[in-house]
Amino acid sequence: QATPYDISGSVDFNDRRRVQATIADDIAPSATVSLIDVATGHTVTSTRTDSRGVFVLSFSNRFQPDPTKLYYFEAIKGLDAGSGKPNAIGADAPRIRTIAQFKDGMWATLSSLTSGRIDINQTTTALSILVSLRSTTDYPIDAKTLLNSIQIGQPDGAYPHTVTPPDTTLLPVATVHRAIDVVADALARDRDPVRWISLATSDPLRNTVTLPDAPFSIAYLSPSSAVALENIDLVGSNFGYPAGENQVAFTDSNGATVSANVVSVSGDLGRLTVKVPATAVTGTVYLTLRDKTLPGPIFNLAIRDGHSVVDPSGYVYMANRTMGTVSVAKKLAGSDRYGVSAVVTGLDNPGALTFGREGYPWIYVACGGAARKVYKADVSVTPASAVQVTTDTGVANPSGMAFRYSTGDLYLTDRTTNTLYRVASGSTTVGTVALTGASLNQPRGLSFGPDGRLYVANSGGNNVLAVDLATNNAVVYLSGLSTPWGVAFDTAGAMYVSNNAGNSVYRLPVTSAPGDPIVYGSLSSFASIPTPGGMDADATGYLFVADNGTNGLYRINQQAETQQI
Repeated sequence: QATPYDISGSVDFNDRRRVQATIADDIAPSATVSLIDVATGHTVTSTRTDSRGVFVLSFSNRFQPDPTKLYYFEAIKGLDAGSGKPNAIGADAPRIRTIAQFKDGMWATLSSLTSGRIDINQTTTALSILVSLRSTTDYPIDAKTLLNSIQIGQPDGAYPHTVTPPDTTLLPVATVHRAIDVVADALARDRDPVRWISLATSDPLRNTVTLPDAPFSIAYLSPSSAVALENIDLVGSNFGYPAGENQVAFTDSNGATVSANVVSVSGDLGRLTVKVPATAVTGTVYLTLRDKTLPGPIFNLAIRDGHSVVDPSGYVYMANRTMGTVSVAKKLAGSDRYGVSAVVTGLDNPGALTFGREGYPWIYVACGGAARKVYKADVSVTPASAVQVTTDTGVANPSGMAFRYSTGDLYLTDRTTNTLYRVASGSTTVGTVALTGASLNQPRGLSFGPDGRLYVANSGGNNVLAVDLATNNAVVYLSGLSTPWGVAFDTAGAMYVSNNAGNSVYRLPVTSAPGDPIVYGSLSSFASIPTPGGMDADATGYLFVADNGTNGLYRINQQAETQQI
């Protein structure tokens, strides 16, 4: 049942049409409008606005407004913080309000003495905030003197409503305009003006309001792993707007930082999209905003070439065919040398291994012998249990394997049958890939290049083949080698080939600028290893090479400095 105190009104958060953030779509429809007792802070009653921002506030028969008190009519809405759902965890809840008093049987507000309609907008919010902030200073403002001081719909230059304070010495119009601007700025940044706006301490007359910088944070990266030149999101709060205010840097292979291109920032300032730089490696991501630099989470550079045997700690994993194990080489405490221990045992002729597309700790190993199966194991647990991935009779003598990052398909080679195999993503069966063009001849190591082609160390043909998986056509990419055993690409896209009979590792360097289409230079000798076999270029810039003649393991840096570990 209606009471004499029921009132209608509208919420117009964007009366200057300057707000560009998600609040422009989010606060007026379905905002909660409440009547609040200013003295106690208690909510008397509340309702919701309709799709136009219009509301009707009803009261119980027991309510009688106190004509000696002041009240707020306030609209509030929890934002979605990019979640698609309002009132999301971590999202701000912007409020806009006006001041009211019940007098002479009617509600008087900042914009009217006699109207039966309540206006809640940026201008009423600015005056309300000024009254509240100045109440504890030497220059308080009597809110009752501001009732009816806003002339709704009568522009004052760039401002849609004229404000006429009764005492322009105590409250200059310029102060009001500045407050309106700051309210608009807060809303544009999806920040609650009531919460964030403060008085500038540098102004002794307390006529200057300001919007302090909000503490910004990075909660996590989405995804946490990506290849170079892909986009990832920094997810957090209070990022800069526009996107160019944010400076993001990744760790590079020299231990320094490299700047990233900031693509966009979400309307709620909680998601920053950036492009991973071409020279980025696994390491810390940094965000600089308003002259403050914040170290963020660790970014993990995804396996560019689909073949990886080095985990995030720098430990190297190896398949030992004769012992039926997967072993790990870990750096010994207080030494630059590595110790080797088995992490998976009881395998039947393991011939090839790599971490999966999901990365550490799941390592995949292809076994020949009687099993002819692909297994995976969680190597964060010792001893690790091997879980069967394929169910049919697979590869007799696996010699190379790599995951296609874009699809999740696993590719394997068999050096004795001269065959390329594929295990489709989600499948448990092994199928052959019928190639056209150049022939396989004792194929061994596999890696995917930056161009998306699959590269095969074709040891019997003394060459490296490039396979276009869209057509399954193979071409000779490099020739004149001596029993190439392994092939790998580093984070910059440079190619490495282990020349088993030539006692050397060759490199095909990238000569183009970072971020430009990759252009290669000439193939040349990079490092000397007695009988180099399998190899992997890790995410930090090191190349690891196994010597299958001496069972040694070598680490090579970007300057070709070689160390047996």
